[in-house]
Amino acid sequence: MLSATVLAVIFAVSTANADAAYQAKQYDRAAQLYADVVRDDPGNARAWYRLGVADTALRHNADAKAALTKSLALGYDAMSVHYRLAALAAAQDDARTAVSELEAATAARPIPPEALTGDDAFANISKTPQFSAFIDAQNRAFHPCRYDQAYHAMDFWVGDWNVTVQNAPAGTSHIEQALDGCAILEAWHGTYGADGRSISSYDAGSKRWSQHYVTARGAVSEYTGTVLSDGSVQFITGTGRTLTRMTYTRLPNGSVRQRFEQTSDGGTTWKLASDLIYSKK
Repeated sequence: MLSATVLAVIFAVSTANADAAYQAKQYDRAAQLYADVVRDDPGNARAWYRLGVADTALRHNADAKAALTKSLALGYDAMSVHYRLAALAAAQDDARTAVSELEAATAARPIPPEALTGDDAFANISKTPQFSAFIDAQNRAFHPCRYDQAYHAMDFWVGDWNVTVQNAPAGTSHIEQALDGCAILEAWHGTYGADGRSISSYDAGSKRWSQHYVTARGAVSEYTGTVLSDGSVQFITGTGRTLTRMTYTRLPNGSVRQRFEQTSDGGTTWKLASDLIYSKK
């Protein structure tokens, strides 16, 4: 009778040979070797998973499903297993089961929708209503700012601008969308060197806008804002009764007006401090 040490060595060699065949995509040999591994070690979740992958490649669909399901029961990575089961169902033109498995896979660990649409394993179900609806839901989950118009209330400010105050040059500004449409970045260059940068963004939780503005001289301003009924976006900063109000309004000719107003009585009265006009270059 072979000793436990010798058996362990033989098993390790067998597993290593199976792994080497798997990595080389020699799936016929890998399937045979992993079948031996799980026969001797039926609790080996990884071996069951790789056996399922190899059987899938060999189109041994029933065996593949059984092996993958076994690996899942043994605690192997749920996302990987459900993804493979989805691909197996897709290969059999079973879009409903494939999507059900993809839902389980993405519940275990998020998968970018671009990875799914770019995987040839799902090519033959890509036009089905089930897969299309699933990808649409994934897109909305991964790219919420593309679909929620609340994030786009300040899109009218995006562009390259010449900025004036009382018809005199005040500076130039480059405004762009960032972070998949979830933020707006401002690069301001003042005529007299007062450069600044800001990031403006919408928070779906509070349903409010915020802007963080920093100048090249180290000054920092934090604004909180809301969208007004006319589509303007208005921000306020300050403490106590001393506040500054900043309002962005799109004008009929496509220009943008940025008004700064100040109050020292908590908002009972406001005084115009600056009135900027952004005109497209």
